[in-house]
Amino acid sequence: MNLTKCFVAGLCVSALTASAAITQSDAFEGGVYSGNWLGVGLNYDPVAGPVVDGDAYPSYQGVRPLTDVTTNRVLKLDTEGGIWTNTVNQSFETNAVWVDMLVKFVPSEDLPTFSPVTDGKLAIAVKADAGGTNLLNIANNNGFSFTWNPTAREISTSEWYRVTVKLYYDSLVLGTTAAQVSINGTDVGTPLELNANTTLFSIGFQGTGFIDEVVVRDDPPSFGSTTVAFGGSGPLVDQAELTAWKGTNSIIVTENPNSFNAFVMNVAPETNGDSPVLVVSSISVGGTTTLEVMAKYADGHTVVLGSPLYNGAVLTVWGRAALETGTWQNLGTTLDGFNQPTYKFFMVTTGTNPNPI
Repeated sequence: MNLTKCFVAGLCVSALTASAAITQSDAFEGGVYSGNWLGVGLNYDPVAGPVVDGDAYPSYQGVRPLTDVTTNRVLKLDTEGGIWTNTVNQSFETNAVWVDMLVKFVPSEDLPTFSPVTDGKLAIAVKADAGGTNLLNIANNNGFSFTWNPTAREISTSEWYRVTVKLYYDSLVLGTTAAQVSINGTDVGTPLELNANTTLFSIGFQGTGFIDEVVVRDDPPSFGSTTVAFGGSGPLVDQAELTAWKGTNSIIVTENPNSFNAFVMNVAPETNGDSPVLVVSSISVGGTTTLEVMAKYADGHTVVLGSPLYNGAVLTVWGRAALETGTWQNLGTTLDGFNQPTYKFFMVTTGTNPNPI
C-alpha cells in the first residue's frame, strides 16, 4: 500500500513557554537536518539523503514559508511504511502555533489508520478516488476517535502546495484545542476539534512525496499578495486571486494563457481553455437605458460576470450617438439610467480604454 505523507502532531504531556516568531525551521539545503529536525527510527543518513536537488518553483509561485534562503534542494520521502518523526515540543496553550511547509503530494489508494491513544492530533493525506480526482483528506483526533474528513479540495500530483496548520485553543466555538488547515493561504473546511493536550510534540512524515521549508512559528505566517505570470508566461496577476479563480473552476493544473479574459471576468473558461467574450445588451424603458453585461460562450449560452472582477478590472460604460461617427464618451461605472436619445450605442469595457476585452 502506497501511503501518502502525513502531518502528525504527536501527543505530549509537557507544557512549554512559546518563544517569538519562527522557533524551528529547515530548508533542507545543506543535507543536514537543523535543530531538532532529526529522523527517528528510519536511520536516514543526513548527508547522503534523502535530500535531493529540486525546488517548489515554478509550480508554486506564492509567498513561501521561509524568505531569504537558498532553494535548491528538497526533502524526498520514501518511508516504506514507517513514520519519520521530527521533535518540536512547543505549547499552544496560550499562543497559537503554526506549522508551515511546502508539499508535493503523492495520492494514496487507502488512508492510513491511526489510534486516538498513541498516534497524535492531526493527519493530512491525499486520496485517489474512483472518479480519477485526488482529494485532500484531514484526520482529527478529538481524544476519542481519529476520524478522516474528506474535503472538496482537489490536489494535482504535479504541483507544489503551501500547507499550513494552525494549532490553538478555541474557547469560543469548540471550547477545546483546535486545528485549521489551509492550502496556499486559503482555509480548507472548518476548524477541527483536537484532544485536550496543548503541546505540539512532533511532526511526522509517512509514505512518499516531497517536502521543503518546514517552519514552526508562533506568529501568523504571511500569505501577502504576490504576483505571478498568468499561465506561466502571461500578464502578472495576484496570486491569491488566481488561486481563488482556479479553485472555483476546478483548475488543478497550470491555467491556459488563453483564459486570461475569463479570469478577469471571474467566469469559467471555455472547455478548450479559451475565454468567452464579453457581450452587452440594452433595455430601453421610458426614455432611459439599462445595460446588461454577460460572458458569452461559443455554444451561445451566457452567464453573468463574477464578483469580484479580478486583476483590478472595473466595468466602464462608453456611449455615442452614432455607431460610425464621433468618439466614445465615458459614462461612468453604473449600468443604468442613460438618457435617450443622447446615446444610442453603448460598449462596456473592464478598464478605461474604450475597447472590448
